[in-house]
Amino acid sequence: MARRGKRVDLMRWTEEQLKAYQDARKAGGKTVSVQPGQMARTYRVSTPDDMNKLEARYAESYLYPRKLTGEIIDYKFQPLKFRLAKACFYTVDFLVICPDQMEIHEVKGHWEDDARVKWKTAAEMFPWFRFVAVQWVRGQWKFEYYH
Repeated sequence: MARRGKRVDLMRWTEEQLKAYQDARKAGGKTVSVQPGQMARTYRVSTPDDMNKLEARYAESYLYPRKLTGEIIDYKFQPLKFRLAKACFYTVDFLVICPDQMEIHEVKGHWEDDARVKWKTAAEMFPWFRFVAVQWVRGQWKFEYYH
């Protein structure tokens, strides 16, 4: 690829870019080089056993204390994946077992349009679960219920 007579080699990384890439591979993340000459960027990929910080905070500060008091029987992280349409899936953040019903808790820092549509679609397709959207707003948990 030539640009004004200079050769641009997309695979030529600096030592820092190579180290960032190797560290990301060890941590289980993916690395994306945005443009040649810029630092490589890393992001974490969530695995079923790996909660993000907000999900971990929700489990520790909200679900676990309620399990200890008997308000809920148990909870599991990402135990279910619903098929909504061909090649369209919704992965449950938390399945919460209450004494009288089962709830699906979706924990979000902010909502993207497609995530909200999937959540509502799943709630309509699987009415035997109670669907709860949870957000951390101004230092407290905010709940939205879909009926």
